[in-house]
Order: sequence, then structure tokens, then C-alpha cells
Amino acid sequence: RDIRDEAKDRAIARHILDIHINFSMAETSTPEGEINLLDLKRFISYCRSKCAPVLSEEAAEVLRNHYVGIRETHRTQKRLSTKNGGAGSSVPITIRQLEAIIRISESLAKMQLCYEATSDHVAEAIRLFKVSTLNAASTGALPGDLSSLGPDQVREVQAVEEQIKRRVPIGSTVPQKKIMDEFISLQGYSQFAVRKALQVLQNRGEIRFANQQKLVQRIN
Repeated sequence: RDIRDEAKDRAIARHILDIHINFSMAETSTPEGEINLLDLKRFISYCRSKCAPVLSEEAAEVLRNHYVGIRETHRTQKRLSTKNGGAGSSVPITIRQLEAIIRISESLAKMQLCYEATSDHVAEAIRLFKVSTLNAASTGALPGDLSSLGPDQVREVQAVEEQIKRRVPIGSTVPQKKIMDEFISLQGYSQFAVRKALQVLQNRGEIRFANQQKLVQRIN
């Protein structure tokens, strides 16, 4: 609800105006040792239009080995977790994330106006991936991770996963709203469990979202 509070309204207005004033000043003045914002925009635009890097053979090999190694390590961890009675977590790198690392590598090369993404670019892209995605996985912060859930929640999410795979055959597309309505209103599952199950399936590469996440496509 939008509560009328003059003091709060003035504070918000002052904050928004300061942002725009500072942004305007940043475009016209440049502190010593820093790149002018306008020049930076022009450089980025130039890089985008003039440079389209591709992975070198060496870089592709580094990335291939990294991808296989991570998946094998987490498969082993998942087997041990399951053996010890845990639910295990989904493998935190899929084809979708592999493609993201490739795009980051190519973007790093593009920033240096290199027409080839080298193993150094891949190494930096992998470092960024580890800092973000793998750290999130280890703390249970990934959208598709179940390790932080209780046993009842895990069972409900896993049950919804199986139902979604029966409901959406491979190669078919279903509106996400239809899935939510059917599983929540008709089958009685919680909204949390349905959303979590969709996230798990997406992370595994079994489904993907399209049309601004309005559609669910079964791909595997």
C-alpha cells in the first residue's frame, strides 16, 4: 500500500534526483585516472560492432575438461550423499551454464578486441563461475538445490517433478500458468513445491522457459 508520508516522500525524491544529477555530472566530468563514461560507452559499442571472438582449440579443451570434471565430482558427491541418507543436490553445471561460460569468455576477449578467446579468457570466466554459481551451490542458495529443505518438502518437490514430466512430454510446450493452476488448485501441491520443481528441472536441463517464462518447454 502507498502510504502518504511527506518526510519519506521528500527523502525518496531527493535520492532519485541525486542519482540523476550525479549521473549527469559523471558524463561531463572525469576524475583523474578514470575513463570518461561517454568514452567507455563508445568503446563498448565499438567492441560489439567490430569484434566477434571465437574459442581457440586450446581454450575449448580447457573448458571441456572443466565441464566434465565438475559434473563427475558432483555425481560422486551426490552418490555419497544419497548413500548416507541425504537427498543430494543437483549437478550445479548444465549445458545452459556451459554456454554461459563460453559467452563470458568471448565477452572478455571482446573487451580486449581479441578475435580469439584464449585459455586465459576461459580461466577468468571459470573463476567468475566458481565464485558465483558453485559458491551458491555449496551454501544451498541455488534455485534448484534441495539440500536446505526438510524431508517432507523434498518428497513433495520430487513428487511434483515426476508429475510435471508425465504432464509435459518431451518436445511439448505448456503455459507455466496452466501448470501452476493444475498442480496447486487441482492436485493440492504447494506453490513453493511447484516452483521449486520447475527450477530443479530447469537446472538439470530437462525443461526451459520461453516467452519471458510464460511457457515451459520439455527438452529432455
